[in-house]
Amino acid sequence: MTCLAIEHQAINLSQSFPDFPAPAALKEAAMRAIGEDVNQYTITWGIEAYQVAGRPVSEEVLAVTVEWVVAACKRLGLDSSRVLGYREIDLDRRDDPVGVDMDDFRAEVAKALLAEAEAHQVLQFNPNAALQSPIFADGFVSNSPEFDVQIGGLMYHAQRAEHLGTGRVHAYYARVGDWANVRFVERT
Repeated sequence: MTCLAIEHQAINLSQSFPDFPAPAALKEAAMRAIGEDVNQYTITWGIEAYQVAGRPVSEEVLAVTVEWVVAACKRLGLDSSRVLGYREIDLDRRDDPVGVDMDDFRAEVAKALLAEAEAHQVLQFNPNAALQSPIFADGFVSNSPEFDVQIGGLMYHAQRAEHLGTGRVHAYYARVGDWANVRFVERT
Protein backbone atom coordinates (compact mmCIF):
# COMPACT_ATOMS: atom_id res chain seq x y z
CA MET A 1 0.00 0.00 0.00
CA THR A 2 2.81 2.41 0.85
CA CYS A 3 4.52 1.86 -2.52
CA LEU A 4 1.22 2.41 -4.33
CA ALA A 5 0.57 5.61 -2.38
CA ILE A 6 4.08 6.89 -3.20
CA GLU A 7 3.69 5.99 -6.87
CA HIS A 8 0.44 7.95 -7.16
CA GLN A 9 1.43 10.71 -4.71
CA ALA A 10 -1.57 9.76 -2.60
CA ILE A 11 -2.19 10.02 1.12
CA ASN A 12 -1.38 6.65 2.67
CA LEU A 13 -4.19 5.61 5.00
CA SER A 14 -2.89 2.07 5.53
CA GLN A 15 -0.86 3.14 8.60
CA SER A 16 -0.97 6.36 10.53
CA PHE A 17 -0.23 8.24 13.71
CA PRO A 18 -3.44 10.17 14.39
CA ASP A 19 -3.17 13.54 16.09
CA PHE A 20 -6.44 13.00 17.95
CA PRO A 21 -7.52 10.55 20.65
CA ALA A 22 -9.13 7.30 19.54
CA PRO A 23 -12.83 7.00 20.42
CA ALA A 24 -13.49 5.01 23.62
CA ALA A 25 -15.61 2.44 21.75
CA LEU A 26 -12.72 1.75 19.37
CA LYS A 27 -10.28 1.29 22.27
CA GLU A 28 -12.67 -1.09 24.03
CA ALA A 29 -13.22 -3.13 20.85
CA ALA A 30 -9.47 -3.33 20.27
CA MET A 31 -8.85 -4.54 23.84
CA ARG A 32 -11.59 -7.17 23.46
CA ALA A 33 -10.10 -8.39 20.17
CA ILE A 34 -6.61 -8.61 21.67
CA GLY A 35 -7.97 -10.51 24.69
CA GLU A 36 -9.74 -12.97 22.37
CA ASP A 37 -6.63 -13.41 20.16
CA VAL A 38 -8.40 -11.87 17.17
CA ASN A 39 -5.52 -10.09 15.47
CA GLN A 40 -3.67 -9.60 12.24
CA TYR A 41 -0.11 -8.75 11.37
CA THR A 42 0.69 -5.81 9.13
CA ILE A 43 1.24 -7.00 5.60
CA THR A 44 4.94 -7.30 4.85
CA TRP A 45 6.73 -8.40 1.76
CA GLY A 46 9.99 -10.04 1.01
CA ILE A 47 12.16 -11.42 -1.68
CA GLU A 48 12.50 -15.17 -1.88
CA ALA A 49 15.85 -16.60 -2.91
CA TYR A 50 15.21 -19.87 -4.76
CA GLN A 51 16.85 -22.81 -3.09
CA VAL A 52 16.38 -26.54 -2.77
CA ALA A 53 14.96 -27.23 0.69
CA GLY A 54 17.71 -27.58 3.26
CA ARG A 55 20.53 -26.72 0.84
CA PRO A 56 22.49 -23.48 0.75
CA VAL A 57 21.50 -20.77 -1.72
CA SER A 58 23.75 -20.84 -4.81
CA GLU A 59 26.20 -17.97 -5.37
CA GLU A 60 24.38 -17.01 -8.58
CA VAL A 61 20.97 -16.87 -6.87
CA LEU A 62 22.50 -14.99 -3.94
CA ALA A 63 24.02 -12.37 -6.28
CA VAL A 64 20.68 -11.84 -8.04
CA THR A 65 18.91 -11.62 -4.68
CA VAL A 66 21.36 -8.90 -3.58
CA GLU A 67 20.45 -6.99 -6.78
CA TRP A 68 16.72 -7.31 -6.01
CA VAL A 69 17.16 -6.20 -2.42
CA VAL A 70 19.30 -3.23 -3.50
CA ALA A 71 16.59 -2.21 -5.98
CA ALA A 72 13.93 -2.50 -3.26
CA CYS A 73 16.04 -0.50 -0.78
CA LYS A 74 16.56 2.25 -3.36
CA ARG A 75 12.88 2.37 -4.28
CA LEU A 76 11.70 2.43 -0.66
CA GLY A 77 14.47 4.63 0.72
CA LEU A 78 15.73 1.96 3.12
CA ASP A 79 19.24 1.16 4.22
CA SER A 80 20.70 -2.32 4.52
CA SER A 81 19.99 -2.52 8.26
CA ARG A 82 16.30 -2.99 7.40
CA VAL A 83 17.01 -6.25 5.54
CA LEU A 84 16.11 -9.33 7.59
CA GLY A 85 16.20 -13.06 6.99
CA TYR A 86 13.28 -15.28 8.02
CA ARG A 87 15.11 -16.70 11.01
CA GLU A 88 15.70 -13.17 12.32
CA ILE A 89 11.97 -12.47 12.29
CA ASP A 90 10.56 -15.71 13.65
CA LEU A 91 12.95 -18.33 15.02
CA ASP A 92 10.21 -20.98 15.14
CA ARG A 93 8.86 -20.44 11.64
CA ARG A 94 11.73 -21.04 9.23
CA ASP A 95 15.45 -21.48 9.24
CA ASP A 96 16.23 -20.23 5.77
CA PRO A 97 17.99 -18.77 3.98
CA VAL A 98 20.25 -21.78 4.56
CA GLY A 99 23.94 -21.00 4.35
CA VAL A 100 23.45 -17.23 4.19
CA ASP A 101 25.03 -15.17 6.93
CA MET A 102 22.64 -12.22 7.10
CA ASP A 103 25.33 -9.84 8.38
CA ASP A 104 27.41 -10.68 5.29
CA PHE A 105 24.29 -10.34 3.10
CA ARG A 106 23.52 -6.88 4.57
CA ALA A 107 27.17 -5.92 4.04
CA GLU A 108 26.86 -6.89 0.35
CA VAL A 109 23.66 -4.84 0.03
CA ALA A 110 25.37 -1.85 1.70
CA LYS A 111 28.41 -2.24 -0.59
CA ALA A 112 26.16 -2.28 -3.67
CA LEU A 113 24.19 0.76 -2.45
CA LEU A 114 27.42 2.69 -1.84
CA ALA A 115 28.75 1.72 -5.28
CA GLU A 116 25.52 2.99 -6.83
CA ALA A 117 25.84 6.24 -4.89
CA GLU A 118 29.46 6.65 -6.03
CA ALA A 119 28.39 6.20 -9.64
CA HIS A 120 25.96 9.10 -9.26
CA GLN A 121 28.26 11.50 -7.42
CA VAL A 122 27.98 14.88 -9.08
CA LEU A 123 30.82 16.74 -7.38
CA GLN A 124 34.25 15.41 -6.54
CA PHE A 125 35.47 16.74 -3.20
CA ASN A 126 39.07 17.69 -2.58
CA PRO A 127 39.30 19.08 0.96
CA ASN A 128 42.87 20.25 0.30
CA ALA A 129 41.93 22.35 -2.74
CA ALA A 130 42.23 26.12 -2.39
CA LEU A 131 38.47 26.74 -2.44
CA GLN A 132 37.19 23.60 -0.76
CA SER A 133 39.54 23.82 2.22
CA PRO A 134 37.94 27.01 3.61
CA ILE A 135 34.49 25.84 2.53
CA PHE A 136 34.80 22.74 4.72
CA ALA A 137 36.56 24.67 7.52
CA ASP A 138 33.56 27.02 7.70
CA GLY A 139 31.16 24.06 7.99
CA PHE A 140 29.82 24.46 4.45
CA VAL A 141 29.49 21.92 1.64
CA SER A 142 30.25 22.82 -1.95
CA ASN A 143 27.26 22.20 -4.17
CA SER A 144 28.40 23.45 -7.54
CA PRO A 145 31.33 22.71 -9.78
CA GLU A 146 34.15 25.24 -9.64
CA PHE A 147 33.69 27.99 -12.20
CA ASP A 148 35.56 31.00 -13.56
CA VAL A 149 34.25 34.54 -13.55
CA GLN A 150 35.86 37.70 -14.85
CA ILE A 151 35.30 40.96 -12.94
CA GLY A 152 36.98 44.24 -13.85
CA GLY A 153 39.42 42.49 -16.13
CA LEU A 154 40.55 40.09 -13.38
CA MET A 155 39.91 36.35 -13.53
CA TYR A 156 38.52 34.63 -10.42
CA HIS A 157 37.87 30.98 -9.67
CA ALA A 158 34.72 30.40 -7.58
CA GLN A 159 32.43 27.77 -6.12
CA ARG A 160 28.98 27.86 -4.50
CA ALA A 161 28.60 26.30 -1.05
CA GLU A 162 25.77 25.85 1.42
CA HIS A 163 25.63 25.31 5.17
CA LEU A 164 23.40 22.28 5.63
CA GLY A 165 22.37 23.29 9.15
CA THR A 166 21.34 26.86 8.44
CA GLY A 167 20.79 27.01 4.68
CA ARG A 168 23.17 29.96 4.34
CA VAL A 169 24.76 30.18 0.89
CA HIS A 170 28.25 31.45 0.16
CA ALA A 171 30.14 31.89 -3.08
CA TYR A 172 33.80 31.29 -2.30
CA TYR A 173 36.28 32.83 -4.70
CA ALA A 174 39.97 33.58 -5.23
CA ARG A 175 41.82 35.47 -7.88
CA VAL A 176 43.43 32.94 -10.22
CA GLY A 177 46.98 32.37 -8.97
CA ASP A 178 46.32 33.95 -5.54
CA TRP A 179 45.02 30.78 -3.84
CA ALA A 180 46.06 31.86 -0.34
CA ASN A 181 43.44 34.64 -0.33
CA VAL A 182 40.11 32.85 -0.62
CA ARG A 183 37.13 35.03 0.27
CA PHE A 184 33.38 34.60 0.09
CA VAL A 185 30.20 36.57 -0.42
CA GLU A 186 26.98 35.53 1.27
CA ARG A 187 23.57 35.40 -0.33
CA THR A 188 21.18 37.55 1.61
